[in-house]
Amino acid sequence: MSGSAPLYEPERLAGALERRGIEALVATRPANVLYLTRYRKGGRAAALVTAADPARPVLVVPASDIDFVLEDPQLDCEVRAFGSFFRSSAEGVELEPREARVAEIAAEARADLGSALELVAELLRRCGAAAGQVALDVPAGPADPSFAGNGATGEAGAALLRELRSVKTSEEQERLAEAAVIAERGISASVESISAGAFQPEIAAAYRTTVTCRQAAVRMDNVSIGRSSALGNVNQPGDVVAEGSVVRYDVGAIYAGYESDLSRCFSLGPAPERARRYHAALLEGQRAALELLGPGVTCGELHAEAVRTVRAAGIPHYERTNVGHGIGIHGDGYDAPLLAPESEVELEPGMVLCVETPYYELGFCGLQVEDMVVVRDDGYDPLSRLPGELRELP
Repeated sequence: MSGSAPLYEPERLAGALERRGIEALVATRPANVLYLTRYRKGGRAAALVTAADPARPVLVVPASDIDFVLEDPQLDCEVRAFGSFFRSSAEGVELEPREARVAEIAAEARADLGSALELVAELLRRCGAAAGQVALDVPAGPADPSFAGNGATGEAGAALLRELRSVKTSEEQERLAEAAVIAERGISASVESISAGAFQPEIAAAYRTTVTCRQAAVRMDNVSIGRSSALGNVNQPGDVVAEGSVVRYDVGAIYAGYESDLSRCFSLGPAPERARRYHAALLEGQRAALELLGPGVTCGELHAEAVRTVRAAGIPHYERTNVGHGIGIHGDGYDAPLLAPESEVELEPGMVLCVETPYYELGFCGLQVEDMVVVRDDGYDPLSRLPGELRELP
């Protein structure tokens, strides 16, 4: 990770606020709070950014969670606390910078306030922004009486933040790239445990162990065997690898709050002939979409190209609701855009996408290839690099 600058681009955020006539943006959903402040604890925190000072957000946290501001500090971020939490300081001891930081924020905590939004509403009144339009990322309702009469627009902030988060800054791209690398290392290490008689939990555990040993968390550890690979992403602990079994990985890691999503397929010994043909068709469809991918291309065009190619390459009945999606901060579902049919959303440089062509046939198996890429001015750069072919293990 690099530096302590905002994860977002202040100028881009300022432009989005101006176009909508919004004076202040308030985030309470953990992913949006992280995006604006780098604060990963979530919970009862909130973030405030004003049009007047878009590069300096305010983070509001419970007094009990002040220590988490040390985890991934953002230099130009004001931190305020509410509620009570008791911390003592040793007499006659000079506090280290991190200790002094916690003590400083705690000393100014508003013990008389019981929620982040109460303090945010007060801060808005102090800076004069309360008189203008305030956008929240969740509806302001009876539970948020502090915003009564503040011109608060429920959910307007959610749409704005979804738009902003669809294009990643360089640091976001670095975090996503590392999350992809960690997931690939987990796959490579886990594959070593695939052998005749190996149970599904053994293989998934090898993946999890590798991921957690690299300062990351597990987003998803789906390793499915044989016919279970067509069920989706539910793990079936009773499944055992046999000669010819297809093993499908659909996994991800979480690094510094950002997640990866990758898929690869293997078989123990030669895979069934139809599985080999179908997987080759899926891979060809994904590659066709990647060849087309670039700024100005619509999501619908990518979907059409992938599906058309898979059908022509060997699965004539192939259908997909989407052939990929944006990806970013963990815990908030897919980022925009969705690579869905008829979508007229155009790709932009800086978007990070998962491009995939899954196929599930009950009674047979599930096959999938999924990669992460970042859109560039002249096409894309891959963030995942494991070979996409169906690999047959000895």
